Amino acid sequence: SWYNLGVEGGGEVSGHSYDKKACYLRSLHFDHNYTNAWYNLGIVGGGEVDGQHYSGKLCFARAIHLDPSYVHAWFQLGLNGGGEVDGHFHNETACYTRALHLDNNYANAWYNLGLAGGGEVDGRRFTEKKCYVRALEVDPKNSPAWNNLGVLGGGKVDGKLYSEVECFTHALHLHINDAKAWGNLGSVGGGKVSGKVYS
Repeated sequence: SWYNLGVEGGGEVSGHSYDKKACYLRSLHFDHNYTNAWYNLGIVGGGEVDGQHYSGKLCFARAIHLDPSYVHAWFQLGLNGGGEVDGHFHNETACYTRALHLDNNYANAWYNLGLAGGGEVDGRRFTEKKCYVRALEVDPKNSPAWNNLGVLGGGKVDGKLYSEVECFTHALHLHINDAKAWGNLGSVGGGKVSGKVYS
């Protein structure tokens, strides 16, 4: 199918070469309600379907219209600043909270909800800091979440208290070339990274 060819990165059909975007567009030409094709078209930046241009954001909104429980489409709509779905505008925070309502273990949604300042998930308020903690409880290898938790003074992850220095060194242990984490570690007086003390 055209969709599968797109997922595989595109290819040649009857002597014509088709990239991913062209494959998703062809798929939607034949089935305007193909949810995954809308989502993937959004990932590659959108395109023109049956004479109408759809931005990436509109593709994600279309995927959600077809499947309101499409977690990744809600997340991507949030990354794109939010958008209108079925006549209702959802800002980025609302998109992340919707994604987390559908999948409470979506680490990147927790991290991005933190970047957006926090929000309410299933009736419970999560601060920016608590969002980073939750992201780390789901994915302890989320280097940016460690860095941002450090910026907020550290915190308790899975019952263990981490200082800001420990958060920055965790981030650097995961990604040694993280310039932000190095700068933040330096701003708090340095620390030990990979067995070497930096001041």
